Amino acid sequence: MRQESREVFFLKNEREEIEKTFERIIKNCNGLRIKKNWEIAVKINLCNLRTPETGAVTDPAVLEAFIKALTKNFKGLKISIVESNATSTDADLLFKWLGFMELAEKHGIKCINLSKDRKTKINIEGTFLREIMAPKTLLEADGIICFAKLKTHLLTKISCCLKNQFGCLPFKRKIVYHRKLDEAIVDSNIAFKPCFCVVDGLISMETEKGPTYGSPRKTNLLIAGLNPVPVDSFCARIMGFNPRSIRHVRKAEEAGIGETTFKPKNLGRSKVMQQPFKFSDFMSKTFKLAYRLRGSLDRLK
Repeated sequence: MRQESREVFFLKNEREEIEKTFERIIKNCNGLRIKKNWEIAVKINLCNLRTPETGAVTDPAVLEAFIKALTKNFKGLKISIVESNATSTDADLLFKWLGFMELAEKHGIKCINLSKDRKTKINIEGTFLREIMAPKTLLEADGIICFAKLKTHLLTKISCCLKNQFGCLPFKRKIVYHRKLDEAIVDSNIAFKPCFCVVDGLISMETEKGPTYGSPRKTNLLIAGLNPVPVDSFCARIMGFNPRSIRHVRKAEEAGIGETTFKPKNLGRSKVMQQPFKFSDFMSKTFKLAYRLRGSLDRLK
């Protein structure tokens, strides 16, 4: 792996400086291979009808600042904001209700529900999945940008870039993958590996009730890098986890997506220390055990 692929850029930030912060990150990321006139799909995180101040979903104001910085540095980009339906959510409604449609109209870009996009079956050498129905928008994009949140997750401990790409699978009932969730996350990144990763940690989420109903935590962090594995490994450290204790992160490294070792690059003046997030490992393990037992019982019926 190239040295720059292991670099993770970060800094503490205040909301009024976000666009300048993103410009600084983009200019410092020497390995960023975006070219003018590219078609770019920006995968955001909309897990439910939750407002940005909860820390659960992408903040349209933060995304707008990123898009402004991106288009300032790379001219002629054709940008699509993408998300898929999930078991309890409809991407089209969330685009509208949370302000992403308005943002798209303002900047002449598109919001695309991957679940309604035209799809093509592709074969992958996954750890669990061997074929995937891939949305046309992602297949035809010159680059995919992962625009994730900094959150805890009851089943996976953290929900950052790797987990965000799981949402590229266009099926609504993604819950059917939960018994092999870590493997499905890895395979989603094999199929839809991002060329650039951003983690919005301005308002994060902690506790085992994440990624939807956890507690918001103001961390004022922006994190970015070229590869989702070192970026997520850095996020795990910040949140108080050993990256290799996060099963999907460890499996992503084993699959050759990236390395759990990272080179942190602080672009700000403030030191960023480890900030252990509240999280009950006991509750997480108990829930996963109950989930597996339920699955075993279902198969016996």
